[in-house]
Amino acid sequence: MPRCEGLPNGPCPLKVHDSSVVMGKGDLMLCPSCDTERRRLFDEACKAKADRNASTRSRISSKSSASSAAVKDGDDNAPLTTTCCVITATSSVAHDGSASTAHDRIAAQPQLQPVSAISDMGSSDDVITEVNELLSYVQFYRDRSSVEALHKILIGFFHAMEITEAKRLLIERFMDEIADCPLKTVRRQSSVRSAHDAEAEDIIRIMELLDNQDDLKKVRFAATNFDRLPKYGPEEINVCSVMDKQVCWKTRSIHCLNR
Repeated sequence: MPRCEGLPNGPCPLKVHDSSVVMGKGDLMLCPSCDTERRRLFDEACKAKADRNASTRSRISSKSSASSAAVKDGDDNAPLTTTCCVITATSSVAHDGSASTAHDRIAAQPQLQPVSAISDMGSSDDVITEVNELLSYVQFYRDRSSVEALHKILIGFFHAMEITEAKRLLIERFMDEIADCPLKTVRRQSSVRSAHDAEAEDIIRIMELLDNQDDLKKVRFAATNFDRLPKYGPEEINVCSVMDKQVCWKTRSIHCLNR
């Protein structure tokens, strides 16, 4: 079942994770409470913007009327005084009249803030980042697909050693949080099921358990080797998606042949 994506300033206050979560404001999966609150905030922002625009137009109109009246009532020989808005820009010519270098122009431009300085919704200083492509993929798609579809991709794309290493890292990072969890046991090969098959399902279940305990947000898993990331999401392996892509490829092939 989908999970509510919450409010603009934080997660869902009620932590709704059931069938009441549907597509709401901004194409987000929201519960009725968060959807109503987002719509209220959006309406208030639109109203405030409209009020600011009306106030700005009113001030401009007042200044224009005052300037016109001053010119009309003043002496014809008096120099006209106009008010203009000056926009500061980087000039391509230096003060001595010579053309400035590219280095000077770049130095004069406002510096962009580094990515680390940009605040992320729901992030905090105590969030730990771990590099693991498999866990990064699972953490992102876990609430966007079924367990069966995600499990199918894990055992079909990643090697057995990658799955084992990902489970080891996950258990090591959350050792205290899952101390009594039976899923952290080492899986053995059997004639019924392979070890990495069971470990892939354990990873998904452990993340679900951590999320229910509100512990998963303590760690953010990242990917650095994009070659070890599937180039598709779990929702793209269903039959309808495959058929749509085949029809699209067939149409393109016919178009290329006709040319």
